[in-house]
Amino acid sequence: MAVWELRFLPDVVRQQTRAIFSVGLENNIGAWWCGALLFLAAVHAMDGFRRYRDRGVARLAFAWLVMACVMIALSLDETGSLHERVAGYGGWWGLLPFGIVLIASVTWASWQMWTDPAERQSIKLVALAFACFAATALNEFIEHAFEWPASLRPWRTGFEEGIEIVGMLILVAAAMHNSGGAFMGTRSGERERPCLWLAHSMPAWVLLAILAVSPFFAVLSAGLHDMWRGRPADWLASMMFLLAALAAWRPVLCLKEPERYPGRIAVGLLLLAASASCVALYPQWYVKLGVLEFNVRLSALFVLLLSIAVFTWLREYSSGLRLAKPWLGMAGLAVLLALTTRALLPQQLATMFVAILAYTIAVPGVRGNVASLLHLRKRAAIGRT
Repeated sequence: MAVWELRFLPDVVRQQTRAIFSVGLENNIGAWWCGALLFLAAVHAMDGFRRYRDRGVARLAFAWLVMACVMIALSLDETGSLHERVAGYGGWWGLLPFGIVLIASVTWASWQMWTDPAERQSIKLVALAFACFAATALNEFIEHAFEWPASLRPWRTGFEEGIEIVGMLILVAAAMHNSGGAFMGTRSGERERPCLWLAHSMPAWVLLAILAVSPFFAVLSAGLHDMWRGRPADWLASMMFLLAALAAWRPVLCLKEPERYPGRIAVGLLLLAASASCVALYPQWYVKLGVLEFNVRLSALFVLLLSIAVFTWLREYSSGLRLAKPWLGMAGLAVLLALTTRALLPQQLATMFVAILAYTIAVPGVRGNVASLLHLRKRAAIGRT
């Protein structure tokens, strides 16, 4: 809306600015921001699952788990453009089964939480958020039902997308009270609450499942004919980098360790930039440097991962080189893949693989959980033999 009014700027500047930031478009910073907000709400909802599970309240724990799954599905849809494609093939009726499942899941989880007076405020916020999403759906119907004058289109789009973002922020507010640390503020009650549990302590089987489904996401994304829309594989890679950034910020947000502030914030910002790059940079953009041709997205990841390695090396004086070696290895892998990947399918696989590995490097505890799980399975297989 603002860029539309800056008519003193050249048209090409205004168009490029909108292409990068507008939430009304796909594959840009705006689309990544919306998907990241919904995923952040899911991370806080997973803290609710862990909080009630530890207290032995299975009903509320499962309710927050269902809410988290709904928010993850909405995040995937926002960045991967799922409902737009389904509506393109089967019309609005094609969305009906998905809408029924979504509404039924939210309704069931809300009813379970409504029985607990402490959670009723959260349900009111969730209802308000989904009312905003319903208003967005109505606005989309109105958009296609009428021919809008060119002067009103930016305002109509801004109003529609703005309401949707307000709903996303309300969802974050509804789930945020589940997390401890800085997210609790001055509230009384439980002092020990999980904080960014999914980012810092992801179960090993979840990470292995993500690794297993990544080829499916790559094949699905590479087979899409409307590549100007969002891609599911980009969403998966982006959210893994986002989890790595949240894990890097955990000492700041959850443990309140002042001496770790500068280093953790810088590393987290670099990982956040990597997350945005997975969505905003088109997978088959290339740049030539002499006789070499580099994939733009993987080259950007190389620069960011190398920056993390150098920063870690300089920041951690005693063990800097040891901590920087995995990041240097990841940077080397990224630049190698940037030189060798040409087809879309291996490029999508490469981006997700780099993102998953970066997450395991950022969270050593998760890497240890995977190693322990694989070791236990190996021992169990030997025992059966």
